[in-house]
Amino acid sequence: MEFSKGANIDEELSRLGIPEPPKLDRSDAGTARQNNGPTGADSVQGVPPQPWSWRFNGADFKITETCLDEAPRGFRHVSGRIQNPSSFDGCSSDAGASSCSFISIVPVRDMGHSAHIEWESYSNQNESGTSPSKSLSSQPQATTDAYVDVQSVSNAIFAASQTSALEDRSFLPLDALRQLVTPSVVRRLMGHAFVDTEPVILNSWATDISGEQNPMTAGYQPKRRKLFAILILMEQVQLIKDFIENGIDDRILPLKIKREADQEPVIQLQTENGLILHCLDHWHSRHLSSFIQWQEIICTPFFQLAGHVVHYYELNSKTILPFKTYKLVRVGGYGSVRKVSIHPAHYNNGTVSKDQEKDSRHFAIKQLHSECQDEYEREVELFERLGAQSNEHGPDHLIQLQLTYKHGQSYYLVFPWADGNLCEFWERRTADPSNHIETVWLLEQLLGLVRALRKIHHLRTMSNSDTLPPVSDRPRMLFDDKHWGRHGDIKPENILWFQEYKECHRDFLVISDFGLTRFNSADSRSKVAHDSVMGFSGSYRPPDIDLKGNISQRYDIWSLGCVFLEFVSWFLVGNFRTRKEFSDTRIEEDRIHTGSILGEDQFFNLNSCQNTTCPTADVKASVLRWIDVLHKQDNCAEPLHELLDLVQFTMLVPDSKERWVCSRIQPVIKDLLQRSKNNAYYATMGTSGVSDPSKFPPQSPASPFVRRGLRHSYLLANVTYREVKAQF
Repeated sequence: MEFSKGANIDEELSRLGIPEPPKLDRSDAGTARQNNGPTGADSVQGVPPQPWSWRFNGADFKITETCLDEAPRGFRHVSGRIQNPSSFDGCSSDAGASSCSFISIVPVRDMGHSAHIEWESYSNQNESGTSPSKSLSSQPQATTDAYVDVQSVSNAIFAASQTSALEDRSFLPLDALRQLVTPSVVRRLMGHAFVDTEPVILNSWATDISGEQNPMTAGYQPKRRKLFAILILMEQVQLIKDFIENGIDDRILPLKIKREADQEPVIQLQTENGLILHCLDHWHSRHLSSFIQWQEIICTPFFQLAGHVVHYYELNSKTILPFKTYKLVRVGGYGSVRKVSIHPAHYNNGTVSKDQEKDSRHFAIKQLHSECQDEYEREVELFERLGAQSNEHGPDHLIQLQLTYKHGQSYYLVFPWADGNLCEFWERRTADPSNHIETVWLLEQLLGLVRALRKIHHLRTMSNSDTLPPVSDRPRMLFDDKHWGRHGDIKPENILWFQEYKECHRDFLVISDFGLTRFNSADSRSKVAHDSVMGFSGSYRPPDIDLKGNISQRYDIWSLGCVFLEFVSWFLVGNFRTRKEFSDTRIEEDRIHTGSILGEDQFFNLNSCQNTTCPTADVKASVLRWIDVLHKQDNCAEPLHELLDLVQFTMLVPDSKERWVCSRIQPVIKDLLQRSKNNAYYATMGTSGVSDPSKFPPQSPASPFVRRGLRHSYLLANVTYREVKAQF
């Protein structure tokens, strides 16, 4: 339904003599608290970020870790009627029982109406900086000589409407609704509709429509602003009396028509929950139909981005979504992803930077191919188990689910839009290993990625301390009792890059794309059959599947080791040599080893055994040579030498049983980070070196597989540790 744009909204407001209310502060009130204001990750304090390049300067640098290990919050089942805990008195979003009311997903039953009231009231308080107004007379008023009638306000609504990018249908943005349905306009239109009514009663009704005073907040909390706007478009303003006298406000929207087919045709209005509004039974059928028609323009949702909870919206197929742009960017096996910008008046700020315009912010919206609720619940439950949402201790290096909704029969998940992935970051940035700040940044990101993967592996039992024993005899400290996870597709393309993240984090990396993530029971932690593993990334896959053994969490460790090796290589020798030269050497070795014209660039060779059906695997000699090349770089400082050894001797280990787990890798990188923060010389003084296996001895030195693998690796590289060591 499209209507013509009669005039510009500013011109229409001026003609009507309606001063524009103060513009809302874009600060986030979606997570405001009654006494303390905003809390949690949405209120991260820091210097507003300035335009900057990859090159840091000292003023920008804060030696702090980007993430803390924290035990995810316990599950909270939603049942009955729940009010948003972040609400002010009397204006919380109704979160009723829903078929999708599981774990800590909070269903919103009023399209975000109550949350928008709260956000608007909090914004008014921020912008005023003073106590609440005492009377309606202090609000913007129309000039005394301006004539306001239903037709002129309707024209203003038409002028202010925008077309949704999702479909060719128009909606009235919430900020435009606020500008148009002001107390002065309401009083004038009510005066025209109820000429015989006492002014005191009209003022009371105007308060009920445009808002009411609340001593806890500044400004007015609108109760029937949307209903009144619908009646203006219907040119039936006098019908507002039915809503006022029966205590019905905007929270019941949208309404739908109920038809009694078995009896004499009767048309009634009812809520989405099936409550029939008998108080409107006296309405003419054309008024009922007109109301349903015009409400689509006015009733658009207001979204709350993730704070301490994730919200779920169930929207009927006729709901117009307030999207300014809607572009398909990828179609995969599990769903399609679109780059979307939401009208800035229709969501709270969430984690957006104060200096970042909401108009320029985009989101990634994933539409699930399946319309099955079980498939949707499985996808959302994954984020619930990971606890991948904002918290007061700092952001995890896991993609954050912002909100989720059902539109018609399709399910959608909303994520922040990243500036690129790790590959694109490497292409667009260059590093300076002699820069202390950049070295610390590298170690912070690597530590964050290990912590994120550890969270996937161990789910809800993560400790607040990093002092867990490397190999614990108390497995419950390291593992969840019921479930363990495995990502299954760690690669640079699945690590997203944010130039700015939650105001004070720059060039922040997060693990994403959980399409292959699987959770298994504790008694099958290392017993997943190789032929049950779905999907893998060719370059970064471990030899586990080819060796036909059981698949465990260590599957991801190999892949992460490949990424870490390329990361350090980019840091030392740049993107071209890393992504082209290093890859070409692996492909060429594969051609020679397999005799195939088309070689693969994975990091291992598979060796067939003559006396047994079980093959073996070795790290490619080209990989070991490349590690040796990196060690010999004059700009390779001690932390990078240790990182290369960590990757070679604990992560790129063909025998998965000898591969380290995250809980052992994490404290090593944390120690490198801490020493680098405390000692710039240690972090940046480059010196040529060699691999040192003594730093990370095998867990089982007597293992024939390990001894054979290490010896074979050095022989393939045409160099032994002893010979190389003797040269220095």
